[in-house]
Amino acid sequence: DHGIGGASSGAIAAFTVAWERPDQFRKVYSHVGSFTNLRGGNVYPALVRKTEPKPIRVYMSDTSGDVDNAFGSWPWANQRMASALSYMGYDARFDWAEGYAHNADFGSAHFPEAMTWLWRKETHDPQYDTRGDLGGDLTLLKLLVPGESWELVADGLGFADALCTDADGNLYFCDMKALDVVRMSATDGSRTVIAKESV
Repeated sequence: DHGIGGASSGAIAAFTVAWERPDQFRKVYSHVGSFTNLRGGNVYPALVRKTEPKPIRVYMSDTSGDVDNAFGSWPWANQRMASALSYMGYDARFDWAEGYAHNADFGSAHFPEAMTWLWRKETHDPQYDTRGDLGGDLTLLKLLVPGESWELVADGLGFADALCTDADGNLYFCDMKALDVVRMSATDGSRTVIAKESV
């Protein structure tokens, strides 16, 4: 179980490594992370909210005096990222302070505590924080089954487009490779072409 961390661009690089390779890195330390519009760092808060949670533990810290420039507001971006992690039930902690700047002062003072928190033995059971989401009525979360991985439901397709389901759970899509409209049975997974040359 490896950890990775950094500050500023190093922090977002560390998060990216864990995000892409949670099989190798499951602990992330981020101080004044550049979750702003620098090489796409600003997409992470939305991506975290729309992706099944990954088995990573994240410690973040930032300050009100962090950078605010043409690439974005570091304090705001870190708050958005922390909120997204919390919303999706990650084992995440966000330490905040007033003042300081885009430097290591606050982060270095809290580094030992951050390492203790990251490397604690306690296990985490992810719980989605949907309190602010109209009573938790979020379609995506209804699709994600905690503790279960994704299952392959179809292969050999060129490009499945216009996916939808009916009340019985049957899946319909347009196979752009064959130009067919296909129904996939919810009961046995069988495929039936219901229309030819759909496009």
